[in-house]
Amino acid sequence: MTTMTQPGCCVTGGVDTHKDVHVAAALDALGRLLGTESFPTTRAGYRQLLGWLRAFGEVDAVGVEGTGAWGAGLHRFLTANGVRVVEVMRPNRQRRRRYGKSDVADAISAARAVQAGEAVGTPKTATGTVEAIRLLRIARRSAMKARTQAGNQIHAVIDTSPEDLRHRYHGHSSAQVVAAAARFHRRFPSTPLDAAKLTLRVLARRWQHLDAELAELDARLDELTATVAPTLRAMNGVGPQVATALLAAAGDNPDRLRSASSFAALCGASPVDASSGRQQHHRLNRGGDRQGNWALHVIIISRLRWHQPTKAYMAKRRAQGRSEKRSSAASNATSPAKSTAPSPPTSANNTIQRDHRESPLDIQRSFGRPALPNDAGPGSVRDRPSRRGPADAAGVEQARPRRRPQNDAPVLSRCGRGVDRTEIGHSWFEGRLLVGHGPRGWCGVAVDASFVEQPACRRWPIRGGQAVT
Repeated sequence: MTTMTQPGCCVTGGVDTHKDVHVAAALDALGRLLGTESFPTTRAGYRQLLGWLRAFGEVDAVGVEGTGAWGAGLHRFLTANGVRVVEVMRPNRQRRRRYGKSDVADAISAARAVQAGEAVGTPKTATGTVEAIRLLRIARRSAMKARTQAGNQIHAVIDTSPEDLRHRYHGHSSAQVVAAAARFHRRFPSTPLDAAKLTLRVLARRWQHLDAELAELDARLDELTATVAPTLRAMNGVGPQVATALLAAAGDNPDRLRSASSFAALCGASPVDASSGRQQHHRLNRGGDRQGNWALHVIIISRLRWHQPTKAYMAKRRAQGRSEKRSSAASNATSPAKSTAPSPPTSANNTIQRDHRESPLDIQRSFGRPALPNDAGPGSVRDRPSRRGPADAAGVEQARPRRRPQNDAPVLSRCGRGVDRTEIGHSWFEGRLLVGHGPRGWCGVAVDASFVEQPACRRWPIRGGQAVT
């Protein structure tokens, strides 16, 4: 379908790519559909597609789905002819379920995504040495999986083979078993023992062939990465395989990444905002380039052992009460040498005043009972500043005793926001109260003070400071 328009207008194109046919759509500057057409996935078809778009006017940009797959050839052709190409994700699944799905609709959606500014990603050029590295990584990954599979099959055959063969190679390493099994004579497999030896011979020679392939590919990748990115290779914790993963994620045109934050988002190392209402928190990013994410993880693990600034950064974060996992996640996006995280404040008696997000939950209320030994420990109510009572001689404020509650009145309290639900504990004695953030919202765990021998524990969701029973 084709609609005539005034010459000289700005045209935005959208292409839904396939293996044999590309479907293109053209929109004018106001978003009106000018036409749709199908073209073969050949050089002549690419020329026809570009000529068809330019027939409507000057081409501003073309949104292409799958620039790293079936749209790679079209992307290279349009870029070589001076057309700006924008990488477009597949349409929203909810929209597909509601309005249906077709190639024409996908092409129109690609063009509208470019006009609306939803699609702004610059695709990889895939014309330089980094693309060659990416292709070699494909061959290496498949060879590594095949060699691992062959090694597992060798050990499985040995474990189930006749006793003579199993006892001879039981407990040997893969390299030793492969070297011995590759020298087995080829015999007609008339018995289980002969069949096992022939199977081990075939699998061992396959393992040796794949091992030679891996050695050759590793040598080529080592040479290419040292030539393309010598600065990256010189960094602590970056080897040939880690460098290939990072280079493949960035592409031949790393200038398309505007900042370090954009690269962190590309590798799935940036936190994702998951806030709602009064809950302000972030979750892990499960998307992005997982191979790039793996490379960053390997760098952090290596630096935690061999890089002194990273070790100092981890020690600093652990001193602030952060766990090792959270500190490692933070170091993915923050340079250890340039970290400006504030140190925790200290009180007059050099006791760390822990923040409620990082301290164990130990909220207590006194009901006329004597103080317990753990009342003055770090994180307890005596270690925190309070407005309810005067300070003692040491400068630590005391909690004012409360009146003993009635028999049927459960004790409820509120705690600060951000307490991790894994920090909720239980202690069964009179007057003990623990409050925390549960998996479904704010909740209180109260112990009825009237039952000391057999305390009763209940849960209430807390909304606005009131318990909803």
